[in-house]
Amino acid sequence: MIETNIQKIKTIFAGTSDFAIPIFEKLVGAEKIDLVFLITETAKPAGRQRKIASPAIKKTAVGLKIPILQPKKISDIASKIAAAKPDLITVAAFGQIIPAEILKIPRFGVVNIHPSLLPKFRGASPIQSAILLGEKITGVSIMLMDEKMDTGPILAQEKIQINPQDDFLTLSQKLAKTANKILEKTIIDFVAGRITPQPQKNSATSYCSQITKKDGLLDFTKAAAQLQRQIRAFVVWPKSYCFWNNQQVIISKAAASDLRPEPPAAAGTVFLDPKNKNLAILTGKGSLIVNKLQLEGKKEMTAKDFLNGHPEIIGDTLKDKN
Repeated sequence: MIETNIQKIKTIFAGTSDFAIPIFEKLVGAEKIDLVFLITETAKPAGRQRKIASPAIKKTAVGLKIPILQPKKISDIASKIAAAKPDLITVAAFGQIIPAEILKIPRFGVVNIHPSLLPKFRGASPIQSAILLGEKITGVSIMLMDEKMDTGPILAQEKIQINPQDDFLTLSQKLAKTANKILEKTIIDFVAGRITPQPQKNSATSYCSQITKKDGLLDFTKAAAQLQRQIRAFVVWPKSYCFWNNQQVIISKAAASDLRPEPPAAAGTVFLDPKNKNLAILTGKGSLIVNKLQLEGKKEMTAKDFLNGHPEIIGDTLKDKN
């Protein structure tokens, strides 16, 4: 075992999404951690104009003067990882499966920070899934990785509450902060032999899949509460969208309401909230009161500003396709 009171734990970090950035920063500054380099994904098209860009974590690593590797596949750099002789690899939202040949390299294995209370929400979209399903509690699991998807034994877990207005962005930030509260101590205690990894209770297992662009389509025959959760879950990507006059409309913030228009209308019909004059959309159960939206090719705006420029939307029906 490492004598953690006299020796730093040599660690490699693998992470790509914004969720990984504060965790990476925390480990770089940790007294007992020697973070030798970052592994992140290659530059890819991003944004509306699909410009090639590296993950934001790369800029963070440059600022912190941490060496960076960006392999197409992590297995391509197995020899470089082995040459570093790491005690540990720490993974957070990396975006690639870690193959067995890499898992075997570090003395103490590969630790993953997963933003759910495993074995619930194994897979690629645990934060979005928790919001979509209306969960009130979620959390962070620090686990020892094996060759399967999120099935390894647990080193530590921490619960947090999901507030009714939390969206993907705010919940991601809360989960990253939660991970940082327990990560360094968990790593030190595990390496020192003070933590025994605990097998997951597979009777409580659930899985979540990779999200696609089509998942963002708003189906107004669904209940308003369900659509409001979708908007919160997909606020970063793929965003929640519908079509009006052959243009895509992104709805980025909305509230669920029991309002219904007079006379009765079809799901997707836009009407004015008679009391507050807010833009409302009839759904299969209740209505969405829209706070912010974005017309294709335009900037995001408040619903009030949108109505000032497009009063003709009142009475029209929004569609889930062109």
